[in-house]
Amino acid sequence: MATAAILGTGAVTSLTVLAAPVCRRIGQPVVVGQLVAGVGLGLLPGRLTAVLFPAEVLPFLNVMAQLGLVLFLFSVGYELDLRFLRTRQRAVLLVSAGSLLVPLALGGVLGWVLWDAGLLGSAPGVRAGPAVLFTAVALSITAVPVLAGIVRERALTASLPGVVALASAGVIDAIGWLLLAAAVAAATTGRQPGGRSAAFAGYLLVLVLVLRPALRRWMPPGRPAGRERAPVVVALVLASAWCTAQLGLHPVFGALAVGVLMPRDRDGSPDRDLRHAVEQAGSALLPLFFVVTGLSVRIGRLDGADWLVLGVVLLLATAGKLGGATLAARLGGLGRRDSLIVGTLLNTRGLTELIALNAGWSAGLIGRHLYGVLVLMALVTTVLTGPLLTRLGVPSPGRGHPHRQRGRRLTAPAPPRAYGEPRGSGGGNASRTGSGGAP
Repeated sequence: MATAAILGTGAVTSLTVLAAPVCRRIGQPVVVGQLVAGVGLGLLPGRLTAVLFPAEVLPFLNVMAQLGLVLFLFSVGYELDLRFLRTRQRAVLLVSAGSLLVPLALGGVLGWVLWDAGLLGSAPGVRAGPAVLFTAVALSITAVPVLAGIVRERALTASLPGVVALASAGVIDAIGWLLLAAAVAAATTGRQPGGRSAAFAGYLLVLVLVLRPALRRWMPPGRPAGRERAPVVVALVLASAWCTAQLGLHPVFGALAVGVLMPRDRDGSPDRDLRHAVEQAGSALLPLFFVVTGLSVRIGRLDGADWLVLGVVLLLATAGKLGGATLAARLGGLGRRDSLIVGTLLNTRGLTELIALNAGWSAGLIGRHLYGVLVLMALVTTVLTGPLLTRLGVPSPGRGHPHRQRGRRLTAPAPPRAYGEPRGSGGGNASRTGSGGAP
């Protein structure tokens, strides 16, 4: 059993490493290659899959995958930075609302239709409300980590569309996780009534009133935390994840909560060494989650109705997210091209969507068939982001972009400019966007 687990883990790691240079060559971020490679490995023919991932090994792989998810979600919460709201409120708030509310509404309508048709496949005892809410959230999520990688690799870090898209994605992510937690909690407490609501409230009070002040004294602003504190932080993250699991929620909610509450530097940025240490540990295990996801998706079992649902889901997801964000960006004062870039970026779902789908499926909100359909939707919308950006004239990574900014934080130290405008010409942006360069 141990030998099989080692073989499967080695195969996953090797394939995801080999996928990195291929992705750079075709203009896709590395995480997209890992995602596609992991899911593709899970979709291998049955006999080969059984050799690499025997049934008795899958529970152990799933445990390691969940550990990778928990550490990864801590990094996501630690990276969430809403400081851009202070100076670019109008555009960011409009884009956040447009790219969240429009797909939420479309997803809600789709959820009711699928519920009435008996196609959601929810577990017995799950009510329509939580299942429909989950479907709405599934069409509304944006993958902040994948989006951040695309913005960095496409040299959009100091451009107006890159800054607005990142700030809006942070807002959407925060609200989306709250809605997802509400849907999962409503489904689980509906089947297992008790004092979970009071326990969850107590858990939040402990985080805010006890853990946050203690962390601030332990990691005062201006003092680097350093890698040596990473084991203590990991222990806190795992303890919080265990608490949310005991409350009937997915463990990732506890990890995300600790990440959001972590003290930051005076400029609002996370401690680089601490974040990098935890992120590296999570990244080593994260490809296993892609494989576990792939093993859960059986494309051969999707029938004609499932493929029809996939077409409708892709249409609504793209129209709601890309269309809603683009129109909202125009209302916020961005130019036509910048608005399309913002909409294209926010249509990226990727890993965050897969995590949300995993949480909903584990809670019984959707069945295996719809789970497979939504996983394919997440893959398609994420892979399309690169070609659409190239179509809009944004150079792809690996093609010698003159302003590539590898390794830099995703902040905009100078006033953001319309994409393609030379640096130092922020004044000209006012005439193009009608916002004076700062919506």
